[in-house]
Amino acid sequence: MSNIKKASEPTKVYVCTPLKPGKFYLKKILAQILKERVFAYIPPQENHEDRLLGSAGHKISIEMCDELWAFGPLGRDCSWEIGYASGLGKPVKLHIDDSNRELLAGDWMIYLNDAKIVEI
Repeated sequence: MSNIKKASEPTKVYVCTPLKPGKFYLKKILAQILKERVFAYIPPQENHEDRLLGSAGHKISIEMCDELWAFGPLGRDCSWEIGYASGLGKPVKLHIDDSNRELLAGDWMIYLNDAKIVEI
């Protein structure tokens, strides 16, 4: 399986969002997906017992995607996913709104990876 993207293929995006994104974030995520015309993978929300198994799937999904988008207040899970994607050289887009503006402004680690900041 090749990781080289053909020009005709849509960009594959891994969407990092809080465990329970709610309608507010889902609307923003869908609007951004439609705007940029991408294929998006939104990981299923596993319960605590399935976390290790689910993490392996998240890792593989990040490897298969072309870039990562992060929405909403970012917890440790999203921070790991952002770091992993960045380590693989994948572009990261942080969608800034009132839920995460203050947190991201003071998080120097986010800015070590050339993340693109997208105001929504």
